[in-house]
Amino acid sequence: AAGAAVAPGATVGAAELWAGAPAEKVRVLTPAELSAAAADAALAAETASLHAAECVKDFATIRAELAAREDAEMRHPRYFQPSDHPDEMTQVGGQQTGVVPGRILNSELKHADGAAPHGDATRN
Repeated sequence: AAGAAVAPGATVGAAELWAGAPAEKVRVLTPAELSAAAADAALAAETASLHAAECVKDFATIRAELAAREDAEMRHPRYFQPSDHPDEMTQVGGQQTGVVPGRILNSELKHADGAAPHGDATRN
C-alpha cells in the first residue's frame, strides 16, 4: 500500500498487499486487482508520454495549435474549411507563407454540395 514502510530484510511475495509502518502483510491480491493495477500502470505510462510530448513544444508551436483549435471551435461546419494540401502552391516571391495566393482564409472554395465554384474547369 502507499506509504508502507517495509522493514530491512523483509521479503514481500508476488501479489501480496502490505501496509503500515512497519509494514505487515494484509492479504494476497486477486487476479482482478492485479489486472486493474497493470491497466493503471499502462495508463500512467501513456499519460507520462503525452505529458513529455507537450512539455518539449516551443512557444510558436503552442501558439499555432491554440489558434487552430480556436479556429475549429469558432468556424461553422458549412463555412470554408482550412486546407493543408501539400501539393498546393504556398510560396509567394520565394517566401514560404503557408497560404495559397488568392484563397480566402486559406480555404478551398466549394459549394455546399462539394462541387467546385462556377468557372472552374473541374466542375461537373
